[in-house]
Amino acid sequence: MREHIEGAQVGSIDVACVVFSAFESFIPETAVLGLPFIYPENYDQLWPIVDEMTAKLQPYFEERGLVLLGISTNGFNQFTSNKPITCLGDFKKITMRVVPSPLLIKQYESWGASVSAIEFAELYLALQQGTVDAQENALMINKNQAYHEVSKYLTISNHSQSFQLLVANKNKMDNLSEKQRELFMEANKANIELQRSLVAKEEQGLIDFFKDYGVKVHYLSDEAKEELREASRPVYEMFAQENEKKQELFNTLEEAVQRLN
Repeated sequence: MREHIEGAQVGSIDVACVVFSAFESFIPETAVLGLPFIYPENYDQLWPIVDEMTAKLQPYFEERGLVLLGISTNGFNQFTSNKPITCLGDFKKITMRVVPSPLLIKQYESWGASVSAIEFAELYLALQQGTVDAQENALMINKNQAYHEVSKYLTISNHSQSFQLLVANKNKMDNLSEKQRELFMEANKANIELQRSLVAKEEQGLIDFFKDYGVKVHYLSDEAKEELREASRPVYEMFAQENEKKQELFNTLEEAVQRLN
């Protein structure tokens, strides 16, 4: 994924679609997209907020030679595990696989979990051998990686999104004619909208797949989600207090969510 971002920066790749977490070392401000239990679970409410955040993030991409064309998703991140996860207290018994993201590590530590950095390619074996008890990913990724074979439980938490960022080389975009750019952006808009709609339609079918395989599915209660949201405040503070730019991004997100209430 890193090579795709670097390729888009230097122009050896015109367009790349990469999961948002891969951008964190390039554009730290993108970490706002991974904050837990803050984005709405209703897709009709989610996408206007995401589009607002896209506009706010755009200058940070352009500073690094990229254009942020839009944001789609693999779906909500959910937990697969070999120990039940039903409430905040359960995380104290969990060793969670993480990517090496300071915010993600802070998230799980704030919830009381132990963490272990495991490469994506090694995660199936880590679950199978008990090196880690649990991991988070979108349902389609969980299915494609066959985590149902090495996980007893699936917890539907909807705690964050597995956002996919579509980026283009800025110089290439700047050199398009007005007509070329218009056609490109029309196709890009249709692509983003289609991806968003497909994910929303597929989620229930993916949950049923796990159930049919024999994985025990648990839906986090509203009370459990609120408890986890409160426990996530140190994560929000860690992001927002790092600098003024991140504080502004967090304020934009928080205000957009508050407008829903």
